[in-house]
Amino acid sequence: MIPIKYKKRLFHSQKDLWHNLLEEAVPSSDIGRSQSTSSMIPNLGHHKLEQKLQDKYKRKFVVFTNCASDALDIAAQILPFKIWYAPAYTWYSPLNALKKAQCEIRFLDVDYDSRLIDYTNYNPNYPVLVPHIDGRVALPPPPTSAFILEDAAQSPISLGNNFGDITVLSFGSSKKLGLLGQGGCLLTDNEDIATRAKRMACFGLDSDNEIVEPGVKSYLDPFNALCSVYLFERYEDRRHQDRIDQITNLYNQALGIQSP
Repeated sequence: MIPIKYKKRLFHSQKDLWHNLLEEAVPSSDIGRSQSTSSMIPNLGHHKLEQKLQDKYKRKFVVFTNCASDALDIAAQILPFKIWYAPAYTWYSPLNALKKAQCEIRFLDVDYDSRLIDYTNYNPNYPVLVPHIDGRVALPPPPTSAFILEDAAQSPISLGNNFGDITVLSFGSSKKLGLLGQGGCLLTDNEDIATRAKRMACFGLDSDNEIVEPGVKSYLDPFNALCSVYLFERYEDRRHQDRIDQITNLYNQALGIQSP
């Protein structure tokens, strides 16, 4: 996690950069800043971030959503499985997504030290939800697993993730790779999953603007998308990451937070 106050200072100290990014994402000559950016999808911000994610994670398809929770909800709704394995300790959003899809959840133990999923009692004939916690990355399940839904919302830039049939990332303000706003995405190599996820994220409309199934309105606005491209580049600079880790550790020490 990154202290919000630090990120606000980072944004303020480079406000000219953010203004330039906004002008690039939403040119003032093309659209009034007060208008909804949802009408601009697809847009330059999305194109650049999509290319960045495809290159970084080696995935064929990227589906943008308002947040990682929306991506998890959509994934749970479109997948055919009704029995899932999941760890007993995780954030509530992935479990909520499975319950909203009327799935049965079979809980697995977690490792005492890392608080990450333990596969000892996992039956690979069923799909498994694998969340990463606080920047730490869980081990992948057996390669014979029926399906892997990977919740990487809390570890989008950590090494060792991105092994799921679907991998969910978050760009929300409280995450490791965080903006001051919202954002999330779903990564997959399955074209059918990507097509249906995109449709569900846009009211359930097909390419002819006909409602095929119930959907939602969930999108990542172009400014946040373009900011995410820049932040990915900043995080690839190890000096910047070291400074963030130092500040995070100071906050944790002051608050008495112990992390494995």
